[in-house]
Amino acid sequence: MHKFFIRSLASTLAFVFAFASSFAQSGNEWQRKVSPSLLEQTRDGQSTSFIIVLTEQADVSDAKHIRTKEAKGEFVFQTLRQTAQQSQKSVLTYLESQQVSYRKLYIINAIRAEGSMDLIHALAIRHDVGKIVDEPLVGFTKPVETGVRETDTRSAIEWGIDMINANDVWDLGYTGQDVVVGGEDTGYEWHHPALKLKYRGYDQLTDTVDHNYNWHDAIHVPDTHHVDTVNPCGYDSKEPCDDRGHGTHTMGTMIGSEGENQIGVAPDAQWCACRNMERGY
Repeated sequence: MHKFFIRSLASTLAFVFAFASSFAQSGNEWQRKVSPSLLEQTRDGQSTSFIIVLTEQADVSDAKHIRTKEAKGEFVFQTLRQTAQQSQKSVLTYLESQQVSYRKLYIINAIRAEGSMDLIHALAIRHDVGKIVDEPLVGFTKPVETGVRETDTRSAIEWGIDMINANDVWDLGYTGQDVVVGGEDTGYEWHHPALKLKYRGYDQLTDTVDHNYNWHDAIHVPDTHHVDTVNPCGYDSKEPCDDRGHGTHTMGTMIGSEGENQIGVAPDAQWCACRNMERGY
C-alpha cells in the first residue's frame, strides 16, 4: 500500500508539473499573434495604435464565376462588408466596454485601435482575433539630386515617355482609352489643367463635377509626425485636394496631358482617387 501511494503521488505530481508547464507555455502563446515591434513599443506601459486582424476573413473566390465586372464588384463588396459586420461585433462590444476608440475596416477584416500592452494582451487571447500588427508609417520617397540639370527646351513628348517607349505603344492604338486609373497619395489638384479633363467626376459638356464615388479622403486626423495640426486641405475633404503636391505630380505621370504636351503614360485614361497620406505620411 505504501509503495502504491508513493507511485500514485509521483504520477500525480508529474501530471501537475506537465499541466503547469503546458499552461505556462500557452500563457505566452498570445505573443505569437502580436508584432514584435508592438510588444517593444508598449513594454513600459506606453500606448500606440495597431491593427486587429480578425480570424475570419471573407471568401470571395466565387467571384470568378460571375461574368460581368459590375456584378463581380458588387459581390466582392457585399461579401467583404457583411463578413466584417458580422464577425467584428463581439470585438467592437469589448472595445466599447473599455472605452477604446476604433475604426472599422472591411477590405481586410480588421479594426484599428489604440492602447497599451494590457489591451493588446486581452485582444490577442481571443479566438476571433487572428493577429495584431503594427500600424506602419510610410513616407513617400523624396527626389534625389543627380547633378543633371534640366534644359529649357521642351518637346511635345516628355523624356520619361520616350525613355520607356510609351509613345511606341500609342502608335499601336493603346493610349489608355476605356481605362480608369485609381490613385492613392497626398491628394490631387483635380482642376489642374493636365488632369481636369481626365477626372471621372468632371463632365466637360456641362462643365459640372460630381465627386461621389470618384474621390475619398481617408485622412481624418493629423499625423503625429507633424508638430502642427494645420493641414491645408483640412480633414475628410469632400473634393480632391492635395496637401503636399506629390499626388498631383504622380497622376500627371500616369494620365496627364496639357495641349500638345504629352505628360502621362496613358493620356486617354480617366482617373479617380483617394488621399491616404497626411502631408507625406
